[in-house]
Amino acid sequence: MWRLALQCPRVAAIAAACSLPAVSTLAVASEPLAGRWLARDASSGVESTIELFLESDQMYGRIVSLRTQDGEVFDPICTGCKGALKDAKVVGAIFITGLRRSGDKWVGGKVVDLRPGPMQGTIANCEIELLQGRVKLFGYLWLRWLSGTDYWERAPAQPQP
Repeated sequence: MWRLALQCPRVAAIAAACSLPAVSTLAVASEPLAGRWLARDASSGVESTIELFLESDQMYGRIVSLRTQDGEVFDPICTGCKGALKDAKVVGAIFITGLRRSGDKWVGGKVVDLRPGPMQGTIANCEIELLQGRVKLFGYLWLRWLSGTDYWERAPAQPQP
């Protein structure tokens, strides 16, 4: 995730997206993509926990946590972002917005690259789907051949209090 969502199609969340309400449990239970996913960036070693959730008929994604290769908590600021994400913490940011179901895929969304660097804040088109138990995030700028793909694993279940 940190790689694609923040590298190739760096997509910063839209201002209003940062304050989306929680999703109903019924909607989450019926959508296999909803829930927490782990994404690893091979180049930086950063592991991201991402939550995909439904709001009305759209899917969104937010950063839940970031850890370095050494397991240290990593919480950068998005200095390259615009709008509501400008100078905001990356953890908690909604970086995937506006996905709508089309068959087995969710398409027509936007993803913001939140990773520090020259591409930070770049917004790309995206689509996601579930393939062999993993999320496939495909992001592209303008044309589909200017693209990147990232795969996420299901995060382990959190113990209930």
